[in-house]
Amino acid sequence: MKRLALLLLLFVASCLPCDVDTLSNSAPVVKVATFFTDASVISRDSSVKVLVLTDKHSVGHGSGTYVVYKGKYYILTAYHVIYDMISAMAIDGEDSYFLEEGLIHKESDIALLQIGEIKDKKALRLKLPTRDKPKIGSEVIYTGYPNLTGPLTVQGTVAGYADDGAIILQSYAWGGASGSAVLNKRAEIIGILSGIEIGKDFRGFTVQNESIVIINPLPADFLEAISDAYNN
Repeated sequence: MKRLALLLLLFVASCLPCDVDTLSNSAPVVKVATFFTDASVISRDSSVKVLVLTDKHSVGHGSGTYVVYKGKYYILTAYHVIYDMISAMAIDGEDSYFLEEGLIHKESDIALLQIGEIKDKKALRLKLPTRDKPKIGSEVIYTGYPNLTGPLTVQGTVAGYADDGAIILQSYAWGGASGSAVLNKRAEIIGILSGIEIGKDFRGFTVQNESIVIINPLPADFLEAISDAYNN
């Protein structure tokens, strides 16, 4: 009977993205990535914490990546991290930098906010991956600030694709990791961390699976849209 219940649980749970920033603060300890290649160094060097003052006069947080495109600097993050912002800041250690409104792509849950140059921080050159899709089983990495802890660097494996084109990882994510840029071994951004698996078990209770992570790839016309928006 216990085995049957487990099978039913696995069958009923669906792979729908959720806002990881609403998860409990009681996150397990993360296992830091073990393949410390150039990609992991670049991931850590470009990661920032994003703090948001919302229109409800509360403070939210997420993660972001410091990028450069055609000589201009930006913070790349998830749209749902900043969607109701009055103001936002990128935090690097004890330094803070105000962010200006920028390019929003709601359908992909991606936002690009303007920022000045950050001292002692290495910007990741923004470009589209050289391949359309990462192969199933390929290793990826991201650095984020779950529950305002970090930076934490986490390894993952491409496990599949959702019907809407989102990339599904076997990895880990918790509240505050939303907005992290996920890199392949060539240090190319394959997408932005958007959520985790959420579904219901056979009793109707919500099931959250922090080890199934949803990544939204950068739109094919993203760089062109940046050029149009900022006259690059």
